[in-house]
Amino acid sequence: MRKSKVGVVLLVIVMVVTLMSSMAIGQLRNPRDIAAEYNIPQVDATELEFMLEMDEDIVLIDVRRELEEYNVAHIEGAETVDGGMLEFWIEDVVDDPDAEIIVYCLTAGRSAIAAGRLQEMGYNNVSELEGGFEAWVEAGLPVVNTYGEFEPVN
Repeated sequence: MRKSKVGVVLLVIVMVVTLMSSMAIGQLRNPRDIAAEYNIPQVDATELEFMLEMDEDIVLIDVRRELEEYNVAHIEGAETVDGGMLEFWIEDVVDDPDAEIIVYCLTAGRSAIAAGRLQEMGYNNVSELEGGFEAWVEAGLPVVNTYGEFEPVN
């Protein structure tokens, strides 16, 4: 009986910690609400594709986890900076506070938070990919990984 109570207590603790950490990184908040809170401009997938094709001077930053997400597939030309390490590594990627920066993650939750943090750090021209990497893939746009470009299968 005592072992089952301990197990239930541990399960509840794990669930509470998981819920709190999810809330802390914005996973339970609507990305549009986060973007609106920081007044972050949104760029849709086809607009970003056009901007990249026009070879506009854009710094594209993928704030997903490098090993688990970025290395599997990402938008060509994107730099990887884990959203949780943004403050430590952003100057290695972009040193001009007026550079045009577009950030993305999987669904636009983490990127909205990252874009807000970039604004707070003094970057003046920050946007995010509306709908994130999922929207890019759903639009049928190409992605790359270490093996080259490929078309994702939905």
